[in-house]
Amino acid sequence: MAASIRKAGLSCVCFSNFHTMAEHWRALNPAIAIVDAPIADEFFRCRKEDESFCDLPVIEFVQPDAESRTKAFAAGAMDCIVKPVISEELLGCLRTHLASRSALSHA
Repeated sequence: MAASIRKAGLSCVCFSNFHTMAEHWRALNPAIAIVDAPIADEFFRCRKEDESFCDLPVIEFVQPDAESRTKAFAAGAMDCIVKPVISEELLGCLRTHLASRSALSHA
């Protein structure tokens, strides 16, 4: 996925675990976060406790069942992408959310 994101002209930094991501979070100042199930629960828990995480739009990769999507939205995801992830779908989702965020910041 990271290669597809970079090929589309977007910058992307990947972390294999939440602790490494949290160490670099503030320095990166990301426009959006994409989380997968292994770190999603911890990510959303910390997001509630740390103001620097609060306004960040989050896309979560989920299993293809309604319960997974419902859980992701309840935790705070802005959008969900069903696994297996199709890169074109992810890129479309990223572009839409980044454009919305940009429009809001210029309003």
